Amino acid sequence: MIGWPAQVRLDSDWFVLGTATSAVLLSALVPARWRRWHHRRAGRTMSVVAAVTSVVLASGAAVNGIGSFYPTLGALAGTSTLPAGEPPHSTPARGGPGSVRTLRLPQGPRVGVYLPAAYADPDFAGTRFPVVLWLGDEPLRRSGLPALLDEAIAAHRLPPVVVLATGPDADPAAVGHWARRVLRVRTDRSAWSVAAPPGGPACPLDVALRHPADYASAAGPPCNPPGPSGPAAPTALLATARAGHPGEIAALERARAAAAPLAQLTGYVLPGTAAAQRRAVLGWLGAQLPGPVLGGGDGVPA
Repeated sequence: MIGWPAQVRLDSDWFVLGTATSAVLLSALVPARWRRWHHRRAGRTMSVVAAVTSVVLASGAAVNGIGSFYPTLGALAGTSTLPAGEPPHSTPARGGPGSVRTLRLPQGPRVGVYLPAAYADPDFAGTRFPVVLWLGDEPLRRSGLPALLDEAIAAHRLPPVVVLATGPDADPAAVGHWARRVLRVRTDRSAWSVAAPPGGPACPLDVALRHPADYASAAGPPCNPPGPSGPAAPTALLATARAGHPGEIAALERARAAAAPLAQLTGYVLPGTAAAQRRAVLGWLGAQLPGPVLGGGDGVPA
């Protein structure tokens, strides 16, 4: 499925209302026409099948509208496995796993740093990389995230990216200022994202909306995201909830209803294991982040 049909929203109120209306009308048609069909057997059979199909479709649409399991037609058809698509990144990079180290900020907490394999490649010596600030609740080395990053980069679902892993209570401004001084990272807003694992205690959407000039995208639990604090381009937000957690799904729906005009919010209920959920988050981030650049890190190649 290519083009606009794949982008048709299946979780919109209009789609749910439309399927419900069709179900009511087709169900009412069965008794109304039961004795009036010219070819009774064929008419009765087709009307019953249509009514049952419409009721099943309406029920599925209602459930999907609440949980946003398949936000678009492309997601249902399997041609778009993530809320915002998954365009490939073709940035050449040295193969192999990235490196993980733990560094301490001056007079601050320790930060887990993931550096992609390309970071150490001599051919990329003057290259600056996009950044994800990861507000995890466990150390980077034990989180399983580095292996998922290696996998996503190798599959071109994510550009070679520097990941700064901190606790959920870290000061994002301090971490960002430190990273811009000591690491080869891009400094433009479009190349910075903030994220957290689904179901974790951190609130990355809040961080992005409180600092709209610093982050162009954010993904993770919605918490209670405020409106943007100043003029900026719209911030792309992915509000996540885990399937089977009604409280998280309810929070997702509240965030969707309160989405600010300067934010583009997509709600997504993530099924599967914790690793599969994190893969989905990384794939969505890959659709938002630009690739590495050669030069001063402001998005303009040298």
